[in-house]
Amino acid sequence: MTVDRSYLPYRSARNYQDRKMAKWIGFFLSEHTTALTTEVETIDFSQSLPLGEKLLLLNQLYLQRLPGIFQIIQDEKSKEIRGKIDSVQADQVGVQSEDAHYFISIKHIISIKLEEELDDGF
Repeated sequence: MTVDRSYLPYRSARNYQDRKMAKWIGFFLSEHTTALTTEVETIDFSQSLPLGEKLLLLNQLYLQRLPGIFQIIQDEKSKEIRGKIDSVQADQVGVQSEDAHYFISIKHIISIKLEEELDDGF
């Protein structure tokens, strides 16, 4: 398919042949190669708890004062926080760990585990 450029005043513009894929294929290959060699931390959302299960587990940990392990998303990275829930609000929980106090948004929680489960080998 040719494009009619006869209306253009310059001969070079009228005779221009679009190189189509050749223009961007080098860029694509370069970006693709870079992406393959760059290690990126991926977060597995398939293991993410539904909201109902999150609320149930958070409630159990809070009421029974049990230590938990919370896997959360923070700044687009996965982070693990260990501690006991000491406050509950509508959209976040307060977790006291050994070294700090965290306020964790419930929507950023990916998984919740009872700390004792890991110690017993489950």
